[in-house]
Amino acid sequence: MSSPTPQFETRTVPEPESASARAPVVFWRVEGSLLDLTAVRPVAYFTWNAQSFAERWGRRGGLAFLALVRPALYLGNKEFATRMLHALLRGVTRDRLDLLGEEYFHYVLKAQLKPRGLAKLQEHIAAHEQVVLVSQGLDHLMRPLAQHLGVDRLLANRLEFRDGVATGRLLEPVIPPRGAFAMISGGSPDGRMAATELARVLDIPGDAQAAARTLESAAVSAARPRPDERGTLVLAGT
Repeated sequence: MSSPTPQFETRTVPEPESASARAPVVFWRVEGSLLDLTAVRPVAYFTWNAQSFAERWGRRGGLAFLALVRPALYLGNKEFATRMLHALLRGVTRDRLDLLGEEYFHYVLKAQLKPRGLAKLQEHIAAHEQVVLVSQGLDHLMRPLAQHLGVDRLLANRLEFRDGVATGRLLEPVIPPRGAFAMISGGSPDGRMAATELARVLDIPGDAQAAARTLESAAVSAARPRPDERGTLVLAGT
């Protein structure tokens, strides 16, 4: 007598979630929509609050010199001018920059946030879109802002650190300031930037899809990194 054929339960295995099914990524420029933030002002705050008296005046002298030559540098090459400005922070510790960034946000920037831009941004967050804040400011300043807004990721300028001390070198991608006309005219409360437009500003090669993937991979968490997270980010194709 033959044994009965075992019966197996059949289940439908769900297919992996496709890229089109994910929540859309929205790149949101901070300057203009949320804040009238210049590149020099936060760096000036960081340099003026250096730990020692000699260090403060040394960095102030460098900032005064850059104030004279920066317009010419900016016209010639925005990325180079941005790198030169942040070179003034060479020798400052990561912990010090984190502390000063939180102070500057809570005591200066928080009160300057634009209500219309905040309301527009909250619409996209409520729609469960993946918002990535984009800013010319340092991540030490943008992380407190992102956490205040409930945004998980950001794309901001980041300094290279060795043993917790800034080398003065900016990691890729370097985000230059907006043009002079944009700063004068203010900005729309809608800070959305298309991936292709942002890739053009950051000089990222490739087609629209490749540029979008590169930008998404370049975005970092808004949470403060642990002391042992000292990796260097290098964009593919740059």
